[in-house]
Parts: sequence; structure tokens; C-alpha cells
Amino acid sequence: MADPIKQEAENIAATIAREARKPFALSPDLNAVPEGWKLEDTEHLQPTPRRKKASVSLSDAESFISYLTRHGSLASATIWCEADYQKGLVAYTGIINDHGEEVDGQQWRDHIAMLTPAKSVEWQRWTGKDRHFRARAVRRLVIL
Repeated sequence: MADPIKQEAENIAATIAREARKPFALSPDLNAVPEGWKLEDTEHLQPTPRRKKASVSLSDAESFISYLTRHGSLASATIWCEADYQKGLVAYTGIINDHGEEVDGQQWRDHIAMLTPAKSVEWQRWTGKDRHFRARAVRRLVIL
């Protein structure tokens, strides 16, 4: 004869398992789950990502142009420039998957290349001496 308490526990467990709402796949990397459960993106478990996304920092124009050319297209990429000429600062941002020209050309805008040009040694020397009084040059002018 079977133990009635054990039998009842097994019946309850079977009923719960049968009646409980279970998650189901909407796509290979997105699952729908019952209310109160959290929704998890499982893209990181897939062999490849769904799409390209990156944030890259570059310091020379050749690399910046090469990266934009390799990953972007003229129809969907946008390049922005932010400059503060008083401080000598210039930065470019290339949004590779920017909104296109078409009405339904929306993109995620999360594949970005940033260019902050490195200053040459000559430029740093030149600007390092800017606005510094040069007593020797003034003395020569006075003597002549």
C-alpha cells in the first residue's frame, strides 16, 4: 500500500507543474515569460550577435576613415564634429548605424567611432610657447 502523504505530495507537484505558466520562445534569443517573471535577453548565449554594435576610439584620421568605410555606408552613417577652437580641442563622432534618409530608415545608433586627433610634437611645442613673454627677443629689439 502506497503512503497517502507521499501520494498527495506527488499529486500536488504534478498539478503545479501542469498548471503553472511556462516561458516560451518568441525567437531564438527572446523568450516570453509569465507576469511577475523577468524577461531575459539571451543574445550572449548565441554563437553570433544579432547585429553589429561597438564604440571605438581612434586617434588618427586614416584609422577613423578606414573604420567608417569598412563598417558603414554613406546612406546610413553620419559624422559629427565638436570643436572648441579657443581651447584647441576637436573631436569627431561617426555614427555608423544612424537614421537613414528614408522615413522608415530608423537604426539603433549604437555603432560609433570617435576620433580625437592626437596633437603632433611640433604643435605641442608651438602652443606651449604661446603667450609666454620672450625677454631675449625684446632685448635684441631694444639694442638695435
